[in-house]
Amino acid sequence: MRLSFLIIVMSMFITGFSQENIDSEENTQNVFFANKAIYTYTTNKFNVRYIDGKIEVTNTIGSPFLFNEMVPGRLILDDKNLNFRKINYDAFQDHFIVFSKYAIKNTSTQLPFYQLNDNSVRIVNVLDRKNVPRVFIHVNSSKFIEKPDTKFMEIFTTEPSKAYILVSYKKIHDKTHRKVEYMLETWDKKYQFKLKKKYFLKNTDGFFVESKLGKSNILKFLNDKKHTKELKKFIKYNKLNLNNPADVQKFLEYYYSEILNKKSK
Repeated sequence: MRLSFLIIVMSMFITGFSQENIDSEENTQNVFFANKAIYTYTTNKFNVRYIDGKIEVTNTIGSPFLFNEMVPGRLILDDKNLNFRKINYDAFQDHFIVFSKYAIKNTSTQLPFYQLNDNSVRIVNVLDRKNVPRVFIHVNSSKFIEKPDTKFMEIFTTEPSKAYILVSYKKIHDKTHRKVEYMLETWDKKYQFKLKKKYFLKNTDGFFVESKLGKSNILKFLNDKKHTKELKKFIKYNKLNLNNPADVQKFLEYYYSEILNKKSK
C-alpha cells in the first residue's frame, strides 16, 4: 500500500507542476494571505535567519520548521489549487509559509516568507528532501475527544475522509541541558528545538483520540476481542509494523471497511 500511495501522490505532483507551474516568487500576489507583513518571530530568545536557501537560528540547535530546507508543495485552498517551489511548516507556531523574493526584509528578524491564511488551507502536499510525498490537512477540532495542540496534521492516505490516523508535529524551544563537565566551555547553543509527535486514531464513533502506537496498544484501542485473532492474522500476513503510521492506516482501513461491515450485517 505504501508504494501505491507514493505513486499516486507523486503523480499528483508531476501533473500539478506540469499544468500550473506556479512559482511562489512570482505569484504571491495571487494568493490570499492572512498577513501581508513579512514573517517574523517576536521572541527574544532567538532569531531565525534565511541565508543561501537555508534556515539558521541563533543561540539554538535545530529549526522551528518541520523541514530543514524549503520544499516544493501543492496547496489546496478554499477556492484554488496552487503549486509552490518553496514551502514549509512552522511546527513552532503552527502555520504553513511560502518563500517570496518580494518579501523585502527591513530588519534582521524579518524573513522572506508569507504566512498562509490558516483557515483557507485545506490540504498541503509536499515532497520532502528525500523526495517522499507527505500530505497534511487542516483538522476539525470538533472531531477530537480533546482539542488538539495544532491545526495541521499529517495523514497517510490520498483521501482525507478515510484518514484513520493523524500525526501532529510540535516544536518546543527548550534548554539543551548539557552535561555538567561541559558547562565551562564556550557554548553558543544554549537552546534547542525538540520535536514532539502525537498520534490520533479514529474511534468507532468517528472521533479522534490520542493514542500510542504498537500492536498491543492499537488492539487495545479497538477493544474488539471477537476479532482479535483475525486482526492479528491480517497484521502477520501483510507484515505490518504498527509503530509505522502508514501501516497503521492500512490496518485501520481494513478494520473499518471489512470487520465493522461484517459486524453491522
